Amino acid sequence: MADQLAPPSLSSPFRQLRQLYARSKRDKDELHERWRNFYRAVFEPVNNQWTTRLPVTTTLSRPRVNEIWPIVSSLTGFLTDQRPTLQVSPGVSNRESQLFTAASTLTEDLQNVLEYVLRMGKFELELEKQFWDTLTYGTGFLKAVYDPDADSGAGQAVVRRVDPWMMYVDPLADSGETATFWMERRVLSRWQAAQFYGNEAADLPPGDIDSFQRPSTTERSNLGRPPMALAGNIEMQPTIWPNSATEVPSDWGADDIVTVIDAWWLDDGGWFYCPFGADRTLFAPRPATDLYEHGRHPYSRYVMQETGEFWGPSLVEYLMSPQSTFNDLLFHGVNNVRLGGDPIWLEDERAGTDRQRLVARPGHRVKKQPGGEVGWLNPPDLPAATIPLLQMFVTEMERISGLGGASRGQTPTAGRPSQGTVEAAQESGLIRVRSALRNLEYQLAEVGNLLASIVTREYTGARMLEIIGPEGLPSILQLSEKHFYSSHALAQLQPADADPSADPLARLSPRALEDTPLKFAVWVEAGSSLPASQDRRASQAMAMFQMGALDLEGLYRVLKLPGWQQTLARINAAKAAGTFTPPAARGRPR
Repeated sequence: MADQLAPPSLSSPFRQLRQLYARSKRDKDELHERWRNFYRAVFEPVNNQWTTRLPVTTTLSRPRVNEIWPIVSSLTGFLTDQRPTLQVSPGVSNRESQLFTAASTLTEDLQNVLEYVLRMGKFELELEKQFWDTLTYGTGFLKAVYDPDADSGAGQAVVRRVDPWMMYVDPLADSGETATFWMERRVLSRWQAAQFYGNEAADLPPGDIDSFQRPSTTERSNLGRPPMALAGNIEMQPTIWPNSATEVPSDWGADDIVTVIDAWWLDDGGWFYCPFGADRTLFAPRPATDLYEHGRHPYSRYVMQETGEFWGPSLVEYLMSPQSTFNDLLFHGVNNVRLGGDPIWLEDERAGTDRQRLVARPGHRVKKQPGGEVGWLNPPDLPAATIPLLQMFVTEMERISGLGGASRGQTPTAGRPSQGTVEAAQESGLIRVRSALRNLEYQLAEVGNLLASIVTREYTGARMLEIIGPEGLPSILQLSEKHFYSSHALAQLQPADADPSADPLARLSPRALEDTPLKFAVWVEAGSSLPASQDRRASQAMAMFQMGALDLEGLYRVLKLPGWQQTLARINAAKAAGTFTPPAARGRPR
């Protein structure tokens, strides 16, 4: 056991990397068995409504009302309702230093670049997929990496969601900070492997690197590929390879698929990276500092509630039992009603009606033999507790999820409550959502700092970015060469009459003469301290504006009205010219 968890050797790490992977996989196999059930509970299609025909001339209905799906979908909507906002500050501890002053001049540029990166990389879609993972499996992952081929070959920092089925981590870890190794399993075509890791990766043995049985895509064959790991022996349909001059073979299948594992591990205070396949590593281990300025792995873990375990609790797991009981009650209730509309025909053998073709229609007369009894067999009455029980299980599922009826858009049936009462009920029912948003802010701050270190180091060439300016209109941000390096930042501080040929680094102390990327700190606001409802936020802002505690610009920022910047500019210009008349003083229009 101690040998299995020892850090891999930097000279020949393959055997120890395989041992670390095998240890993590053995613990995670137990999770996979449970995750399959969680996945089916959320995504199983409700299309098999009828059983096979029974010996009687009727069928039994198999109704399945999936309450888990709308609960997970509503929670995901609440968590993504407020767009995260970035705050960038210099990461220099000495506020009196020239580097701090230089970095302060670039914080706005870096914030605009990060917002551009997140917008162009469709970050909100990746975040939404992470929430589905977290609610279904208990844990979600994001990674911040540099894609040299993005942005027309100029390179781009990107954030991607990582499938939890593909993540293998230190089994002794209880959080992301205590994990000493991270491994991401990637199933790729040989063409993709060669593009990502070099031509040697295309020569790896086909298929899987072990006998791991992954979930089959046939479980939801009519709904597309599920967010699970693809099996190495699944036959793939012919696909056009982008940017490839060769023709794709018509029998492209399992032999054209390889598995590569990206391995990151901590050794002697530093992180190392080395990808490996079924029989070898693809290149020698490299220090993480050679790849990223932050010098660590690119992954970030998210759980809705921190419970002291690495793999967080799954909400779906707690909803499965009431969902199953709900469908059982629904099955018996619906079929009881159906038996009342299409009851069983009861006849005595002496009645002679078995020789007749009976058709149930009004006014139809049936003859029978004397002494024989015929008639409809009435089903038992539906228990009065059936409907309250169904409602009780729905309410219990809402309580487990933390979403009440008001939070899901339902209105109370008794009385006519005021808007404030409904909003208060919604806010009080979203306490756990606030906790989840607070954890999200910590994760997004971690991802933001990873992105900032990538941008400051890799964005060395001059480029122009289309950003959203301070007035809310499209604008252009011009980045110079080494825009976020110390030499460029210090050059911005030189006096206007300074010698343009002078080296700006010469103004620093001898220990800081190296031209390096500047350090920045990123914090993200995701709405944990704000009202969850947009109407509630607007009402709060209006009340503060009427009390004079909020100015007009602050009100417009909260309301986010289309074109509010231009409206505010017109109002300010009219006030400056003395031609502005408040709406209350204009009188009623005629």
